[in-house]
Amino acid sequence: MKIDVTLSNSSGQDGYKQNFIKAVISDTGRGIPPHLVHRIFDPFFTTKPKGIGLGLSIAYQIINKHGGTISVDSQWEKGTSFIIHLPEITESA
Repeated sequence: MKIDVTLSNSSGQDGYKQNFIKAVISDTGRGIPPHLVHRIFDPFFTTKPKGIGLGLSIAYQIINKHGGTISVDSQWEKGTSFIIHLPEITESA
C-alpha cells in the first residue's frame, strides 16, 4: 500500500476556488472487477462471505459531509487507487 498526500487548488462544491488536501491510497493487488466498481460505495455491498459492506459506504458519507470527494481508479489484476479530496481548513491564531 502507498499513500501520497498533496495540496491542490480546485473548485469546491460551491464553485469557488479553494485549497484541497489530496490523498491517494494505492495498492497493487487484484483490483476491483470492472462490473463491480460502480457499486463499491453502496451500503451493504460486499464480495466477502463474512463482510457487512459498510466500510466504503461510511467513508464516502464522512468525506462527503466534510465537503470532500472520494473516487476510485481500479484496473483488474493491476491494483486500485482511492483518491480523496478534503477542503483545507485554516485556523486563525
